Parts: sequence; C-alpha cells; structure tokens
Amino acid sequence: MSDRKENIKLITRTALLLAVTLLFQELRRVLPGVGTLAGTLIIGSLVNLGLFVAAGIVGWRGSVLIALLTPVVAFLQNHLALAVLIPFVAAGNIVLVLVFEWIIRRIGMDKGRGWISVGGASVLKSLFLWGAIAQFFVRFLLPAQGLPAEKTAAMTA
Repeated sequence: MSDRKENIKLITRTALLLAVTLLFQELRRVLPGVGTLAGTLIIGSLVNLGLFVAAGIVGWRGSVLIALLTPVVAFLQNHLALAVLIPFVAAGNIVLVLVFEWIIRRIGMDKGRGWISVGGASVLKSLFLWGAIAQFFVRFLLPAQGLPAEKTAAMTA
C-alpha cells in the first residue's frame, strides 16, 4: 500500500481512538456518582484503556497526540480543575503510552504478557504524577502563589 494510504489510515484510526477516549471522559456527565473518588477511578481507568488501545493500534505517534489532547479537553469540560495541571497530566499520559509501547515491543503481548505492559506503564504513570503534582506542583508552584505552607504540607502528606 502507498504511504499516502497508510497515512490516511493512521490519521483515521487516531481520530476514532481520540473520539472514543474523549467519550470515556464525557461519561462523567451522564453516569450518576462519577463525581466521587470511585467515579474518578472508573473514568480514569477508561481513559487509560483508550490510551493503551491507541498505543497498540496506532503506535506512539497517534497515542502521544491523544495523550496530549485528553487533558486539554478535560479542562475544557471542567473535569480538570486548573489549567496549569494540563502539562502534568499530558506528560503522565505520555509516560503511560510510551512505556506501554516500549514494553510490548520488547516482550510482546502473547501469553499474558500484556498485563506486564499495562501494569508497568500504570505504575510509572502513577509515580510520575505523584512526583510531578504532589512533590513539585504543590511544594513549589502553589506556595509561589501565596498558599500557606501548612496547607501545602497537608497536600503532600
């Protein structure tokens, strides 16, 4: 197949996967109780699922694009509280898709190995977000905005 046809297929698949992933984010508006911690975990898991599927189908280029766009749309949908968090969440999503794709290229997806990729990428994303938000954002950026030290300390405990 020609490069042009391959590019069209990649763009189309990326757009469809982006639409499905954004649809998962929008479930907050139609499902009862998703404003709770449990709802956040469900929606977050579905968004991560969309990112995993994108990494597996369209590779790192398409999945990184989706990883960048989902927090922007989440902010526009009022699901992300502060615009300054967009780069942190986007970077966490990028960690997720790049680590996932790197692991599946190394060990494959057969014989239950996909769970290793999902688990490893999820743990690294969680660690990245904890470090970026709890340790950097809350300790350095919020105090610079005048938030009292005792409140920032409580957020990082």
